[in-house]
Amino acid sequence: MSKQSVQDTQLVEDTGIKNLRKRISFLEKEVLRFKKLLDIGQAFQSEMDIDNLLPLIIEQTSDSIGADRCSVFVYNPEKGILWTRVAQNSKPIVIPFGQGIAGWVLENHEPLIISDAYADPRFDQSVDAKTGYHTNSIAALPLLNRRGKAIGVFEAINKTNGEAFDDSDIDFLSAVSAQIAAAIENAMLYTQLLKTFESFLDVMAFTIDAKHPVARGHSRRVAIYSRGIAKEMGLAQESVDKIYWAALLHDYGKISVPDSILQKAGKLTDDEYEQIKRHALMTYRILSRIHFAQHLRDIPLIASEHHERWDGKGYPFGKKDEQIPLGARIIALADVFDALTSFREYHSPMTFAEARDEVISMSGKSFDPRVVDAFKKYYDKELDPYKLRKTLWKSMGK
Repeated sequence: MSKQSVQDTQLVEDTGIKNLRKRISFLEKEVLRFKKLLDIGQAFQSEMDIDNLLPLIIEQTSDSIGADRCSVFVYNPEKGILWTRVAQNSKPIVIPFGQGIAGWVLENHEPLIISDAYADPRFDQSVDAKTGYHTNSIAALPLLNRRGKAIGVFEAINKTNGEAFDDSDIDFLSAVSAQIAAAIENAMLYTQLLKTFESFLDVMAFTIDAKHPVARGHSRRVAIYSRGIAKEMGLAQESVDKIYWAALLHDYGKISVPDSILQKAGKLTDDEYEQIKRHALMTYRILSRIHFAQHLRDIPLIASEHHERWDGKGYPFGKKDEQIPLGARIIALADVFDALTSFREYHSPMTFAEARDEVISMSGKSFDPRVVDAFKKYYDKELDPYKLRKTLWKSMGK
């Protein structure tokens, strides 16, 4: 074999080895991406809170495709804007519908790769001007819901190696974006269901106010006080919300009490008082007919036992101390505090300071001492007249 032939053979072998190494390197990167995709999928299974989930996902996605930063934009059709639900290493960004790369992707339902952002007329340079960032390359994909409607945009910016994004990046981002879109859609659906649920409870509370106009706002105030005490006790947000909703409904059984008794001025007869007392049990019977979610199933019990006493002298069951659900013990105190500080047919209101002292005096008798301690802290922080007015007005949407 000639020297030239040997050299040609060696060149072919070297080229083959280089190509093989490139192929192996490519496959190794793909394996790592696939593993990262599995990790991301696992994150979707293990983390239910979307506000915790999305930052984790975009960080893993940035590492996988070598992007400097990623953002998840959500579309608000009522305001006609895209806003960053998550903006990695950036302040929140708001973009009008149809403006910029994200706006174009949302409007056209198409993924987009741009190697030179400033050379593309669709790129909105004002965002960089505001953030002080310089965008070079972009990969953007629409986030589509189950009906194929765009609800947002996933955007990756600037390859850290200086190269442009490619089709393999789009393939990876497509898989991630599908999961992000599903998570956002579920979060939106949950938010709408929660608003519907809360408005339903508000209407129920309003019907009691309409039946007893003198006590107008009582259910809402008791709910606000109960929420404040529950927070002061360090309860989880889920428990705080449940106690708030139970407090809104704590008097619903009064719908069965005749107006002549409910609105009577002066002292009730023994028989009339017994009819009033039956509202607690009626609250339970009515609320038990509502299909509450699993974690809210004890709302009827909590709402109906707000007249139980720590010393066992309450009603309807005569329960005592820890036998009474904590939520009911909290509502019991909030209920009495609001009754003392509100006008009724049978008494004029106390000042807040007078009612505070009265409630504290009932610690260990009517009320759980721990709840009283939490109330005192809540009172000192929130229940001076100015702070209280702000709290109530904010809650009522003023």
